[in-house]
Amino acid sequence: MTSTERLIMSDELETLLEAQVTESDTESDNFGGASAPKVVSSPCYLITDKYHRDRAETSRDEILKDFKYFKSKERADKLASRVSESTLTDLRTAMFEPYPEIDPMYLGTKSAEHAIFMAELQDSSAFRELRDYTVLDEDATQNSCLPFMLQYERYIQAREQYPEEDPDLQAASAVYQGSKEAGKNACDKNELEDAFGCGKGAGPSSSAEREAIQELFKKVRGNDTLLKIIRKAGRLKRILGGAVASRSFSRGEEVTGFEYGRDLPRVLPSGLAGLVVPELELDFYRRFAEGSLLCLEASPPSTPARGPFIIAVDESGSMAGDMNIQAKALALAFLWVAGKQNRWCAAVSFSDGPPKSWVFPTRVKNKTQNLSSTIEFLTSFMGRGTQFPFTQLSALYKEMEAPPGKTDIIFITDGQADLSGVPVFNEWRTSVKAKCYGFAIREQKGAISSFCDGVVSVKSLEDTDAESAAGDFAIQISRN
Repeated sequence: MTSTERLIMSDELETLLEAQVTESDTESDNFGGASAPKVVSSPCYLITDKYHRDRAETSRDEILKDFKYFKSKERADKLASRVSESTLTDLRTAMFEPYPEIDPMYLGTKSAEHAIFMAELQDSSAFRELRDYTVLDEDATQNSCLPFMLQYERYIQAREQYPEEDPDLQAASAVYQGSKEAGKNACDKNELEDAFGCGKGAGPSSSAEREAIQELFKKVRGNDTLLKIIRKAGRLKRILGGAVASRSFSRGEEVTGFEYGRDLPRVLPSGLAGLVVPELELDFYRRFAEGSLLCLEASPPSTPARGPFIIAVDESGSMAGDMNIQAKALALAFLWVAGKQNRWCAAVSFSDGPPKSWVFPTRVKNKTQNLSSTIEFLTSFMGRGTQFPFTQLSALYKEMEAPPGKTDIIFITDGQADLSGVPVFNEWRTSVKAKCYGFAIREQKGAISSFCDGVVSVKSLEDTDAESAAGDFAIQISRN
């Protein structure tokens, strides 16, 4: 059945309901003057509730406010005039609710375009794929609203300009494009949460953390460079996390507590019961997708004290463009690995000018605070030449006042530079029990091999050798 056929049936329903209302009005005095209840039509295509009606009103203002930031007030006002609150309520309901249903009281002739668009939305395979991200996820639903609002506006404009064309095809095209753009937003948000170790994959989080991630996403989607870094970091984080996880429950590791996750070998039996109890099956899949299943937590029986983790990234002119994006993505993935160990972390950007540094206190206590500092580090780029920050690293170590213990430092560079400070730097490394590892890009291995315990020489950080070495380094810093 096409959307137009549904609309014809809606016309017939409206005629029938109006006839029933007229008949009930004329017979209102038959029983002691009591009036028969009148049929009230619904402005929404789907059965909705107060939550979505209220959220549509507030989220519409939030969306238009963000849109003004990226575009202009005039453009936002024009979008607001095209997309009503009832349309946004339907969009939110269709994305958020597990089983959205058509409202039998909806009278499509009030807005034929609205009815056809919503009918195509329900039938679209692209939209059903998007719902894998948005069902029961408020942030994903909110982030997906703007693409559909824009496509709905374009659909209305197409109907006005080309009324002779098939309205079903026009609506189907708009729904597909909206689903495609919204799906891209959902994937980017997942990559962001994955790269920063926040959100679903990290189990339950506070409202402050969720708000911080949402605000961070708004910044990311307006910055192409930052978005590329986040996407690459999410993939690298999974590689490094997989390398570290391969050591799980090995060499006498002991269960030390519980944590939230989706690692099936560690899920408690009570959680796995959802696979065999039909009433719990849907809840199990939801928890698995969110990474909120209760799992066993394991660690070595005796773990040496861990000191801070520092990553130093070359920001000389030769690192500009894709090389800088790859380096910052790798740095972010390593910061996540160290953060999982609840270590104090720091990042240093260096060229031949004064280096910049950012300190990230323990992940558990300062996750929200660390997000803004991380963004500053990722978006930094100085250019110029190369000068290794030997003096600054030892000063930064003192400034951090991190708990004493085994310290790890990773260099990412493609340059040759003055090595006169190496003897003093190596002496300092020995005094604080610091291990140093390095990525020599474009096979510039000679310089950093004089002060690194392990060096991998690669043509690009996207080489498989670089990813394999990153996994090995991740295991090394996890063992320390």
